[in-house]
Amino acid sequence: MNLSITEDFRPLSELERAPLTLVEQARATGRPVIVTAEGKPDVVILSAEAFQRQVALVNLAALLAEGEADVKHGRTRRAREFFKELRGGKTKARR
Repeated sequence: MNLSITEDFRPLSELERAPLTLVEQARATGRPVIVTAEGKPDVVILSAEAFQRQVALVNLAALLAEGEADVKHGRTRRAREFFKELRGGKTKARR
């Protein structure tokens, strides 16, 4: 996700003064709007669509990490065995 330092960081006072403007910006750009307090990032405004994409990416990353852990710990089996089982044949899983 790209960010624009000049456009996407807004002070808390701007959120207080014109909240709809920041919401509209997040919707229009698809980028988060980072609201700062005392010069530091405080909260993020994100469109529901962009948030949903981020959740999907986090879920995918978790699944990939689980698969990598399985490979690292030898919890795998040959593709030939898997496909045979998928077609209805019986095989023993390799451990």
